[in-house]
Amino acid sequence: MNAPARLDVAWNAASGALDASRTWASAVVRLECEWDPATGEAACRASLDCAGDVRTVPVPAHARIDVRTHGLWVHLELAAADTVLLRASFERGRLAYCTSAVPGLAGLRGGTYDPPTAILELYQRVAA
Repeated sequence: MNAPARLDVAWNAASGALDASRTWASAVVRLECEWDPATGEAACRASLDCAGDVRTVPVPAHARIDVRTHGLWVHLELAAADTVLLRASFERGRLAYCTSAVPGLAGLRGGTYDPPTAILELYQRVAA
């Protein structure tokens, strides 16, 4: 088996976007996935941390991830059944583009959260 690949994406928001009585606090929506690059089968979980109150965001536990590289770019699409959960592009490891259903699944409306930040871990075998 290859070393697992990992993706961790986080969106920051004011918790007031979810609960008007918490306008002073921050919230973070987080998506974490791990997959075997040979199969593309991904195990995912998502959470919403709203001022220390952490709850699970309902995302499918198992999904498929399609990873394509083009020069210095890596493009990802994470989907479960007919639902695209995330599309992202990284240039030299830096997140350059991301669209996702996960903030909406956490209850956030568009425009109520910041652009995401992400960590992508991909490993390639080096010939001996």
